Amino acid sequence: MRRWLSGMTAVAVLLTTQVALAGGLRPAQVAKDAKWVIHLNIEAIHALPPVKMMCDKVTSSEKGKAKLEEMVKKTGVNPAKDLLDITAYATQYEGEIGVAVIHVAKYDGDAIYAGFKKKHPDHKKAKHGEREVVSWTANCHGKEIPISAAYASDKLIVIGSDLDQVKLALDVIDGKKPGLAKGSELAQGLGKNVLFGANCIDVPKSYMKTTRCPVLRHVSEAHVAWSEQGGKLSGKYRLTAEDAETAENFKNAVLGVKALVSLKTSGTPEVTKLLEGVNVSSKGAVFSADIDVALTDITAAAHVLMKKKAEMKKNWKGRHAKKQCGKKKGGDDDDDDDDDDDD
Repeated sequence: MRRWLSGMTAVAVLLTTQVALAGGLRPAQVAKDAKWVIHLNIEAIHALPPVKMMCDKVTSSEKGKAKLEEMVKKTGVNPAKDLLDITAYATQYEGEIGVAVIHVAKYDGDAIYAGFKKKHPDHKKAKHGEREVVSWTANCHGKEIPISAAYASDKLIVIGSDLDQVKLALDVIDGKKPGLAKGSELAQGLGKNVLFGANCIDVPKSYMKTTRCPVLRHVSEAHVAWSEQGGKLSGKYRLTAEDAETAENFKNAVLGVKALVSLKTSGTPEVTKLLEGVNVSSKGAVFSADIDVALTDITAAAHVLMKKKAEMKKNWKGRHAKKQCGKKKGGDDDDDDDDDDDD
């Protein structure tokens, strides 16, 4: 699952070359028997002041501008405006299975395909109804995995690591196969204000034994949702662990990280204020974490930490230059001593 997500991220960048999203989860576009779902609202994330500040800094540079113009020229999309949201899901946990439904404001299909064809000249095409599905092999972390993709509409692109899953996703989008009900557990917490959310249900014990994910190794169900409203960023985690001891271990692990960060940033009230917004608890086998912080506080902490990092870098360069100067001077003195000995 983790390798698949990395692969889908790379493929999404390849096909859409953009970074921006909007809107909550559309349950009707997720297969009814899905086991996990991840939703990312890039447009809303991009609009957050701290993120916007960072993106503006990148795109205002000559290098950033040139890269943006190149992307727009190649694909006909603006990376900061046209990608609206991404939903990834799968009907099982095992294997490299899953699909990503990418919602865009617009895209240039011909430009995307022209660039794709150069990179994957050995790709294959297949018909599914009136649509054309393109399949190829991608290298992900040294492992080759099959990828298929199709344009579902002028606003939707579907990408998956299994041809049958892509066909199923297209049928769900068309209403030929059932999607999630609005009150579905998998749609929990993924409304219009969500920035990022992930829900996993019915994690099988066989998968818990083999997965690399340190969380899914110990939980049968997980719900994560980050949202923003009125200038406040909120994060909610609900994990149903194997037992009460595991839930308590999750709580202690987070408290340990919180204490370590507090120690490393002591004397920085801006960071302390953020840490005060992190609260964790465990009740029976359920671990909960609630995070509430103001965006202005995040921006303030980021400025302080960036300033400290710049100062540390400057001091390091100064010490390094002084050290090199000392070595050079020492070397000259040695030469003088040699001359004196010769005399």
